[in-house]
Amino acid sequence: FYQIGYLPFRENQRADWNQILSAGLSYQILEWFSLNTSISGSFNTSNESFYDYSVLNVGAGITATLKF
Repeated sequence: FYQIGYLPFRENQRADWNQILSAGLSYQILEWFSLNTSISGSFNTSNESFYDYSVLNVGAGITATLKF
């Protein structure tokens, strides 16, 4: 998943470019059991350097689905 956005602010001359990049991976071991992992990053670039930032989130999970 990729998203880019331009954010102009009305109250001042600030303008930001924000980008989000994320990916996920799932491996199904059995019909009712799988392993999952994800990673997501957000990056903001502003004409005011105080608002420049980068964030990285990493996650993992185990899923069990019961069918009856």
